[in-house]
Amino acid sequence: SESCRLQIHFLPEEDTVAFCSWIIPNHGPQEIILKDTQLSDHGLCRICVILGANKCPVYTLRISGNQFTKACIPDFSSILVTNPCLALLDLSGNELRDEAVILLCSGLQAAEMGCLQYLSLEENGLTDACIPEISCLLTATPSLSHLKLGFNKLGDKGAQRFWPVLSDPQCRLKKLGMEANDLSDACIGSLATYLIHNQTLCSLELSNNL
Repeated sequence: SESCRLQIHFLPEEDTVAFCSWIIPNHGPQEIILKDTQLSDHGLCRICVILGANKCPVYTLRISGNQFTKACIPDFSSILVTNPCLALLDLSGNELRDEAVILLCSGLQAAEMGCLQYLSLEENGLTDACIPEISCLLTATPSLSHLKLGFNKLGDKGAQRFWPVLSDPQCRLKKLGMEANDLSDACIGSLATYLIHNQTLCSLELSNNL
């Protein structure tokens, strides 16, 4: 059957939830895009309940530019188990911060997302504190080939904590975005050391740093 895409931009939270509550059960969209819809933790948790009851697989899930926090991550992680075919997950621009991303990475690992290829955590106020969990996710999910961490606050410390995973053969990243993270020359020397042992990375974005 023909695939369905649900795409909502700039709607208030209640309207977004109302559309999801009708379209998801009745049409089973395989691609869901909710951008700048003012979703709070409560709104996203309601959508997670709808997705959890949905029997159709979701391959693309973009929920960006909203207002939810770590409080909704347990509910969000639960829907990952029911969507093992998810290939693209975009949570950019939500100001999730470190603790939420740590919980998310644990949830992704527990769900054994063997099809996940793309993960965007751009513009989420992330620091070096969440890097160990992101690194663990990469080694546990060899299908993950595109990671976007740009426009955060990783700094040299975060970058230096991240670079070692690039030399791990279980990490098979092909594209990595680290732009606008307050990186300086201080972390570049160690990057070169780990890239020598990397055989998969073909695109590294480092623009708009110091």
